[in-house]
Amino acid sequence: KYKIAIAGLSILFLILSNQSLFAQNAIVGAGFTSGWASTTDFEYLTASVPPSYIKIDVANGTGNRFFRMGIDWSGTIGQYTITPGTDILVNPNNEIQLNSSSTGSGAMYLNVLDVAHNYIFKTKDAGATPSFKLIIFKVEGTVRSVSSVTKDLTNVYRSQNVIVTATLDASFNLGQSVYLRYTIDDFTTSTVVEMAGVGTTYTAQIPSSTNTGSATVKYYVFTSGNGLMIAGDNADWYTINLNNNSGSNYSYTVNPSYITKADGNWSNIATWVGDLVPPSGQAATINHAVTLNQDATVSALTINATKSLTSESGQARNLTIANGGSLTNNGTFTSNNGKVSFAGSGTVSGTIGFNNVDIAGSIDFGLFSTVNGILKINSGGYVNVNAPSYGVGSLLLYCSGSLYHRRVEWTPGKTTGSGYPYHVQVNSNTLLDVGYELPASALQMAGDLIIDAGSAFYMDYDLDDMSKPVIVLGNINIEGTLSLSDAFEGDIKIGGDWSRTVTGSFNPKGRAVFFNGVSGDQNISAIGSETFDFMLATKTNPGDIILKNDITINQKLTLTYGNIILGNNNLTIGASIYPVVEGPPSANSMIVTNGTGAVRKVFTANGSFDFPIGDATGTAEYSPVSLNFTSGTYSSAYAAVRVIDAKHPNNSSATNYLTRYWTVTGSG
Repeated sequence: KYKIAIAGLSILFLILSNQSLFAQNAIVGAGFTSGWASTTDFEYLTASVPPSYIKIDVANGTGNRFFRMGIDWSGTIGQYTITPGTDILVNPNNEIQLNSSSTGSGAMYLNVLDVAHNYIFKTKDAGATPSFKLIIFKVEGTVRSVSSVTKDLTNVYRSQNVIVTATLDASFNLGQSVYLRYTIDDFTTSTVVEMAGVGTTYTAQIPSSTNTGSATVKYYVFTSGNGLMIAGDNADWYTINLNNNSGSNYSYTVNPSYITKADGNWSNIATWVGDLVPPSGQAATINHAVTLNQDATVSALTINATKSLTSESGQARNLTIANGGSLTNNGTFTSNNGKVSFAGSGTVSGTIGFNNVDIAGSIDFGLFSTVNGILKINSGGYVNVNAPSYGVGSLLLYCSGSLYHRRVEWTPGKTTGSGYPYHVQVNSNTLLDVGYELPASALQMAGDLIIDAGSAFYMDYDLDDMSKPVIVLGNINIEGTLSLSDAFEGDIKIGGDWSRTVTGSFNPKGRAVFFNGVSGDQNISAIGSETFDFMLATKTNPGDIILKNDITINQKLTLTYGNIILGNNNLTIGASIYPVVEGPPSANSMIVTNGTGAVRKVFTANGSFDFPIGDATGTAEYSPVSLNFTSGTYSSAYAAVRVIDAKHPNNSSATNYLTRYWTVTGSG
C-alpha cells in the first residue's frame, strides 16, 4: 500500500507494529536530496525508537544546504518548514517546531562545512498529522554505536552508587556522545545523564538516592548529540542508536539491606554506605570488620565471606532478628556476652557460635549452629527442622509460660551433636510435654535437669506417655513437678544428685529411678522425704548413693553396684517387696547403716525378708539380716534393722566378742 526507504544504518531498532512499518516521514530539498518534487525527491526516514523516525544523510555540498520535511502518509502528502515563505537557518542539537501547513516556498537550511559530516534527522513521531517536531544532530565522521553495557556491582544494596560502563565499537567523532537512561517505575518517569569517558569506554552513575530498598532499576544506554540535557520523555526522540539488551533493558533489583563501607562500630555513620546506620527493622549486610556496640533490630543480617561482626566485649549487646528474618554468616560472628533474639520465625545459615539466644517463633538453626550460653524458648517459640548443638555448660531454658510440646531443640535418641542439650531448665510456669511426637525414643542430656517452682516436666502428658527413659547425666533439681510415664520403660536415669525442695513434687507412676552415675557419690535430698516406686542403684564406677533425707521405696529396690549410705536417715521398703533385693547385694552393693538411720521393712502379712545391710568402716563388709514373720497382727507395721561396726555395749568380755552387732526394732 505504501513504500518506505530503509537506510542501511549501523543502529539498533525496537520492533515496531505492522502499521508502523508504513509510517513515513521524509527529507526533501536540493541540499540533501535530488530536488523538491513531492514523493519523487523524498528520501524517507525509517522507524527508530518508537514513535520516532530517523535518517542519517550527508549534504550534497558545502555552504547553506536547504531542505524541508516531507510527509507521505495515508494520502496526506506535503512539505513542511518552520515558517512558510521564509528561509530559516537551523543548528544541530536544537529542537525544531515545524509549521503544520504544507508549503512550496521557504525552507530550512544548514551551514555545511564538510560533505563528510553526517547529519542525523530525527522526527518525534509520524503520521498524517504528527507533532511536527524535528531535531538534527551533526557527527563529523562515522556514527558509532554501543557494543556492550556493564555495571560495577554484581549485587546492589540500598544507598549504593552503581557505575554503568558503555563500551563503543570505536571512538566517537565530534558531535556524538553517549547517555545513560534509568528508571524505577518502568520508564513512566526516568532520568538521562551524559556519560563521561575517552576512547571507547564511557561511564555514568546511577546514584544512591535511586537505589532505595527493593527498588527494581531498569536502564539502557543510547547515543545522541553531545553536551545535551535530555528530558526522560524526550530520550526516544533524541536517540541515534541504543543498546537496550535486545529490547529487554538492563535491570537489577536493589537488595533492601544496608551495607557497610568501612571497618568500624555499628553506631558510626561512617561505617555504612550512604552514611546511614540501619534503622530498626531493616536488613543489614556486613562487608567489613564491624563491632556491634549498641542494641540493634534487623529484618535480616548477612555477614559476607572473610568479614566479621563482633559483639562489644564486656557488654551484653542484644541483636534482634525481626519476625520472618534471617541470620546468615559466611564470615565470622563473635557473640562474646551478647544475645541474639528472634522476635518471631527465622532461619540461621552458616557456622554460628551463639552466646545467648531467645526465640519467640519457629526457628531453623541450620546445620552449623552452636549455643554456648542459654537457648531460651519463650511463648510461641520452638525449634523447627534443625536444632543447634550445645556447648559444655550451656542451658536449654523452657519459658513458654504454658503447655509446651518438646520439639527438635531436644532431639530424641541423640547423645551427641545437634539437638543434644547440656543443662535443661523448665521455668516461668511452663508445662513441658517431653514425650511429644517421639515418646518411644530415649531423651538424654549431658548436664542437669532443673524444674522450677510452678513448672512441670511431664513424661506422661495426655497420650504422649514415654516408653523409653529420660537420661540425666547430671543432677535433678525439683522445685516444680516431675512426673514419670505411665508406660513400661518410661523411667528416669540420673548420673548426679537428686534434690527436691518443699515446693516440688515427684510422681513416680510405677516407673523406676536409676542412680547410675559413672563416678563419684550421688546424693538424695528431699524436704520431708522422698518416695520411689522402683529404685535401682546401677552405678558403673566407685561411688556411693548418700541419703540426706528419709526415702521410701514402694515396689522394688535393685542393688547392682554402689552402696546406699543412710547416715541418720531411714530407708523404708514397702509391704509389696518379697524379696526386696535384686542384684545380688555384696560389699559393693548394699545398704550401709553408718549412723542412726535404719532399713525399715513394712509388713502387712506373714513373710520373710532379707535386709541387705553392711558397714563400710575400713574394709566394706556385707552383713545381711534375714527376718521371718510367721504370725502377728499387722497394720503397716515395720521392722527396722541396723548393723554397727563395734562390740555390743552389753558385752563385757575383753576377748570374746565380735566387732559388729545388729539391732532390730519394731514399730509396735
